[in-house]
Amino acid sequence: MTMKEAREKAGMTREEVAKLVQFPVKTITDWEEGRGNRVEFIEKRIISMIEDYAKKRDNNLL
Repeated sequence: MTMKEAREKAGMTREEVAKLVQFPVKTITDWEEGRGNRVEFIEKRIISMIEDYAKKRDNNLL
């Protein structure tokens, strides 16, 4: 799953993901669109953070 797919599945905006992971929105946008210096292990961690956030949100744990 890509970061964009995880974000869309979670129903999150790029701005929400950027805030969650404390990255600039431009970085999230660039990575989703295949630009910039994407680091694979960081992207995988962001996907995990998105999925964890969505689970907590859906279970009213936030």
